[in-house]
Amino acid sequence: MVEVGQTAGQGRDGETTASRQESVTGIAHVARPPQERAVLVSERHAIWDRPIESLPHVEQDAFDLGPFGPMPTQWTTDLVHCRLLYVNALARRLPRARVPAGYRSYLSELQPQEATRTPLKALTSEEEKRLDATLAQLQAFGSVDKAVLMGMMAGCKPATISKVTFGIAAREGGSGIKRPTVYKRYQRSLQVIADQWNRLSVSIDDGTRTCWLNEASRKA
Repeated sequence: MVEVGQTAGQGRDGETTASRQESVTGIAHVARPPQERAVLVSERHAIWDRPIESLPHVEQDAFDLGPFGPMPTQWTTDLVHCRLLYVNALARRLPRARVPAGYRSYLSELQPQEATRTPLKALTSEEEKRLDATLAQLQAFGSVDKAVLMGMMAGCKPATISKVTFGIAAREGGSGIKRPTVYKRYQRSLQVIADQWNRLSVSIDDGTRTCWLNEASRKA
């Protein structure tokens, strides 16, 4: 009951409810809409009475922002694609006579015959191993899938790759791939490689990471 001369929320000694609360905790509470998050407004002024929400979980297996988001530490189709682009750049640094036969055997129609503008530069032993290992991986595919992989690796147009696959089918039997299907076939083969490399615990090399980040800068 409020006595005469006493305002609502005021005690008999003239102290308000908020003042008594602040004298106990040293912090006054302020009202807020229920949908707002709880945050500390001021250590000396107010604190909301609902606990602050926890920060979102950060995955520990991702780092370096790239064109497809955070770079994973396991092989994905996008990372395998970047490895192929990187290996293609290595092959173009070699004199044509030193380019591995597997790089051009199926794709004489796709590989440029003229001298490229890429400066010729000797490969390190690690780069040679990476080039040979990746090309050996591609050799495990059938002729049509190999043409798709190497054609996309070399930056050829899907229509050109499709034409080559029909030429292979005419020589070796089987079916060629129509242009709208080239990308889907490429993604399927990339997934096969990614799964195998993950099973074998193949490490993601610095060249692939650099290619990932370069792709990001082009798309920025």
